[in-house]
Amino acid sequence: MEVYGKEGYIFCKNSEDMVILESGNKEPVMFEAPPLSKGVHDPFALLHKVVKEGQVLDKFDLSGLENNRIVMQILEAAKVSAKTGKTVIWTDYFK
Repeated sequence: MEVYGKEGYIFCKNSEDMVILESGNKEPVMFEAPPLSKGVHDPFALLHKVVKEGQVLDKFDLSGLENNRIVMQILEAAKVSAKTGKTVIWTDYFK
């Protein structure tokens, strides 16, 4: 994954190794992320914990229903905007 921002970027080379460039730095730095805890380290393990063990996700957890609903709405609005060539007004489109 690559994330670009106004003040720098982050390249995730794999699940642990990242290259980070922050505003004001001339050179990027290497960063090793700590491993995720067992059970949330991959999507299938997380699904098992939620379905079989009753783990409750935070409202806006990256894998949570509310977060994914918003992501799907953004993608749907983008498709409509691309097809029509017009700006989609969130409050008009999603009531």
